[in-house]
Amino acid sequence: MSEITWWLKRTLLYIIAYTFRIVLTIVFWGEQKSVPPARNQLLLKSAKQLAKEIREGKLKSEEVIQTYINRIVEVEPYINAVVQDNFDNAIIEARRVDDLIESGEFSIEQLSEEKPLLGVPFTVKCILRVKGFPETAGSLIFKDRIAETDAPIVSIIKDAGGIFLALTNAPEFSFSLETDNKLYGRTCNPYDVTRTCGGSSGGEAALISSAGSVIGLGNDLLGSLRVPAHFCGLFAHKSSRNLIPTEGVSMDLPPILKKIHTAGPMSRFSEDLITMMKIILKSEKTMNFQKEVDFKILKIYYQTKIDGAWVFNTEKEIDQAVRNAALHCNTKYGTKVKEIKVPLINKTNAIVLNSYYGRVAFNLLAIATNGKIKNLNGIQELIKMLYGKCQFTFYSLIPACFAKWLLKDNINLVSQCDNWNKELENEFERLLDDNSLFLCPTLPHTAPYHNESLVSYGSACFVSIFNILGLPVTQCPMGFDKHGLPLGIQVVGKKGNDMLTMLAAAELEKAFGGWRPQMDTTLGNKKDL
Repeated sequence: MSEITWWLKRTLLYIIAYTFRIVLTIVFWGEQKSVPPARNQLLLKSAKQLAKEIREGKLKSEEVIQTYINRIVEVEPYINAVVQDNFDNAIIEARRVDDLIESGEFSIEQLSEEKPLLGVPFTVKCILRVKGFPETAGSLIFKDRIAETDAPIVSIIKDAGGIFLALTNAPEFSFSLETDNKLYGRTCNPYDVTRTCGGSSGGEAALISSAGSVIGLGNDLLGSLRVPAHFCGLFAHKSSRNLIPTEGVSMDLPPILKKIHTAGPMSRFSEDLITMMKIILKSEKTMNFQKEVDFKILKIYYQTKIDGAWVFNTEKEIDQAVRNAALHCNTKYGTKVKEIKVPLINKTNAIVLNSYYGRVAFNLLAIATNGKIKNLNGIQELIKMLYGKCQFTFYSLIPACFAKWLLKDNINLVSQCDNWNKELENEFERLLDDNSLFLCPTLPHTAPYHNESLVSYGSACFVSIFNILGLPVTQCPMGFDKHGLPLGIQVVGKKGNDMLTMLAAAELEKAFGGWRPQMDTTLGNKKDL
């Protein structure tokens, strides 16, 4: 790409973005508000703490479950995150847990070892299967489909004693950074309901961040755990490739997408990520669950920008958050830190579109609908959309029907992108070892207004690159921007070194506060045009 072409594309991006911001600022003027603050102290305890107190008889599981049910009822009018609840059954299960503990049949040590989440509520993104609950992929065409089995990761958490509380919203077919569909509607950001909660694990992120859930499960194909966690101020972990079971999603993914797809945990507290990963990997021997990290021998590399034509400049607060994380480790422990630039990261969008998405673009609709719909007239559907007659959302229709056209100029780059991919893998293999980390933004901006994410897809390269590389990444909240919106960074490690990224996130939580509850006041009018 010539320098002139690069600047023309970048200028176009900012003209479109600026126009969106003006229009949407006017549309949402004066409407900004957050969910009410969580006042019950039970809502401010981690899942690990709750499980311990339930085992020891200091807390009743029924009380915990009822408290979370009450909180969901309180915040749902603001965020619209739950697509179907399991309240009645959850109360029944909680009473059984309380009876079991009172019986003294099992010791506290046995329960801790065999049922580490006994009596603790958890929620699940609707793209993952939960037996007896809707398996809709957020689409009208699957509105009557019910899951016959649990996804393996859901089954594992249930077996650990977790009580399933609710199924949460996602974009149609997970094709969007905005959680909105025609079946369940739009989910909002709990810190400012005029902003998106992100996608595609957006309902899960919004509910957990609102203290309507303590832990949850989502999945991540090209950033779907980390983006909403960043927008909603949470911790989330994308595991190393092939580390945890990823089956049980509502779409039958082809091998090329299975390779980059993973499922994983989301939480308000870093210790819960570690707890959940230990449970999921209980039989695995590839993970070293060491208890401490010697930050004195660590090496931390960081990069704050990606120079792509369609990638936004990193906002000042996010740039500073990356630097603050590195500086903290250097100041407190003497950790060696170094700002670097990995030039091939700039090729991420091309690699994703051509090496992966390009190979499935021509049958993407069939993949998303499990063969139920193989062909669709995109122009006709767009016309129907103008009259409110289209059964699909705009976010799913565009990639499903127009991917071939969008990629026609670059489809011959597949071989070149394979080479870039390999070079990038080699670069990170040289960079990262057992005692090194890479820090970078999760996205270059905080949560945009609803529908404003249409111009943000190019910036998703910050997260999608690590799906391509198969590296472990922990999204870590690092405070707020000047508008009161959460922001986060990614902590990246060597393949298989998941525990190090999560423990580093735990250190940053202690230093910078991690998740923080919402206030019950409006955030004020946003005048940043």
